[in-house]
Amino acid sequence: MKKEILEKIKQLGGNIAEVNGNSLAEDLRSISFDTVLYQRPKDTPWQTAEDAEPIYGIGKFINENEERFKTDKQALY
Repeated sequence: MKKEILEKIKQLGGNIAEVNGNSLAEDLRSISFDTVLYQRPKDTPWQTAEDAEPIYGIGKFINENEERFKTDKQALY
């Protein structure tokens, strides 16, 4: 795994101490986070947690990139 990627994971609060570079699958399994990367949706007076977006802003992002999603999903991801 590239050092730049590992540094970004570390900046996001990831523990990369167990990454050994033998294989991508092993490296990904060895990375852990003690914090969440996004807040869990919660019930509010206007919507239930179940109806809320799982990641804040994902709906807006999808709406803005709907055409790209239809034509080139791989580029979007």
